[in-house]
Amino acid sequence: SDDIQGRAKAYEAIVKGDNLPEAMASYRSYDVLLVNAMFDGMNLVAKEAVLLSDRDAGLILSPDDPLLRVIACTGAPACPQALGDTRQLARQLAPRLAATQTLHLSGCAKGCARPGRTAITLVTRAGLYDLIENGRASDAPHLEGLTLDAVENALMRAEKNPCQI
Repeated sequence: SDDIQGRAKAYEAIVKGDNLPEAMASYRSYDVLLVNAMFDGMNLVAKEAVLLSDRDAGLILSPDDPLLRVIACTGAPACPQALGDTRQLARQLAPRLAATQTLHLSGCAKGCARPGRTAITLVTRAGLYDLIENGRASDAPHLEGLTLDAVENALMRAEKNPCQI
């Protein structure tokens, strides 16, 4: 969930034991849950969260998880400006990223999730993707109208030669 106050409220309810039903209900709306194993009981809560989620939710338990190298906006259908499901795309592409790669996924050219430059930015465009190197979502793309296969090939080329996609 992108609801920071909601996450903090749910976490407090779990730790303090206050209003556990409300805390559990909040797990129905997240996309990816990042668990800090330093806190007792959080792994148990994480397992419950996955079971309660209404979405095809993910669970991050490792600091090496490739999803942590993807910056994605809310995307469609949650954002009316987005032209694609950035969250699902993040789950598909994250395992293909090299350990040194960071990827920004944007549902439109506004680039809300990351207004700054990123080594690789993908902007969704109704089933196709525009790729921007070392830029922002609003910059002119280096490659336009890519299929998912072409994006995956570009990521592999970037892994071998970061200066040339």
